[in-house]
Amino acid sequence: MKISELTMGTYKHIGRMRFARLIGKELTELYIKMGKPQKAISFLLDFEKVYVREKWPHLLNEIRVLLLKCYEMVGDSRRVFKV
Repeated sequence: MKISELTMGTYKHIGRMRFARLIGKELTELYIKMGKPQKAISFLLDFEKVYVREKWPHLLNEIRVLLLKCYEMVGDSRRVFKV
């Protein structure tokens, strides 16, 4: 996982944001499967900002579904209703 995070950072540094996002999305799915939704939430919130800014509604919906799942796993009902 650390290698994936480093790879994602490298892609961001050289301007390959789409590749970085793809790796980040896969990492979030892995964190969810591992039962570590707290780590996934930070990635997902970053993706949400980007997808809102770049007007990608389909990808935004996918990210919000994952965010909802993470908030439910954490037990943060306040944020579940906010999403």
